[in-house]
Amino acid sequence: MDARITFITLAVADIAASRRFYVAGLGWQPEFEAEGEVLFFRVAPAVTLSLWDRVAFEEEVGHVQTGPGAPPVTLSHNMPYRAGVDTVLAAAAAAGASVHMAR
Repeated sequence: MDARITFITLAVADIAASRRFYVAGLGWQPEFEAEGEVLFFRVAPAVTLSLWDRVAFEEEVGHVQTGPGAPPVTLSHNMPYRAGVDTVLAAAAAAGASVHMAR
């Protein structure tokens, strides 16, 4: 079996805010959208980021645990140079992301 991930799916509390962040803030274009329910973004030739409204997601797969702390998913955007990292973090912050630097 090939090691492969084709979908990264996140349940989000506010699909409209998520759309504003990715589309208006970062300039990504949805590959598929069911308004108010789900957004798909092609993030690599064979990888799709899927953002689901939490209620719709729970109807599909069951309860999602919530609470304080970071969600149990990490998404990485690797850059070959520090200047690229700074550019990506600045764009994300300008789009409304909270940027936390590990020390």
